[in-house]
Amino acid sequence: MGFAVENMAKGASSQKYVGQKYVGAVEAAVTILRYLAGQSSPHGVAAIARATDLNISTTFNILRTLCKDDLVAFDAVQKSYRIGMGVLEFSAPLIGGNQVDVMRPVLERLAARHRVLIGLWQITADERIVLLDRVVDQGIVRADMSLGSRLPAYAGAIGRVYAASRDLSRAQLRAKFKTLRWD
Repeated sequence: MGFAVENMAKGASSQKYVGQKYVGAVEAAVTILRYLAGQSSPHGVAAIARATDLNISTTFNILRTLCKDDLVAFDAVQKSYRIGMGVLEFSAPLIGGNQVDVMRPVLERLAARHRVLIGLWQITADERIVLLDRVVDQGIVRADMSLGSRLPAYAGAIGRVYAASRDLSRAQLRAKFKTLRWD
């Protein structure tokens, strides 16, 4: 309960917002995110609900929603949650940092551990993908693409991963893949 009381005290300093209507679910999600951001280790739903003084069912549903957008990461083995990499999307522009620079050390460790090439792609609103960065472990055979290269979002292996992450019907998938040249 200590976190919930401290969090409420922080909000009390914003007197200019008194009397305005707020969305409870958004406030609860922000409370959960602030709690997780302050933790050095993952926590289960019950612990998060207790610490934030929220209903356990509400906490679970909010966590599940936040996981969908990578704002919170879920460990299925430990049944625990921690702050997710998705929050970088909001913070990097504010601190003047480049998201690619922030993620590069993690990508380098993954590439070395699994001895693979990892491409960091951004999906655009018009369903194109842009290569932002790539890292590769030494000695791995690779095809090279220039940073900034643009491709259809459903092209290649990344396109299959993107397609799998979308909630598209078979007919919609066929239509997306039909537009691609495979030769």
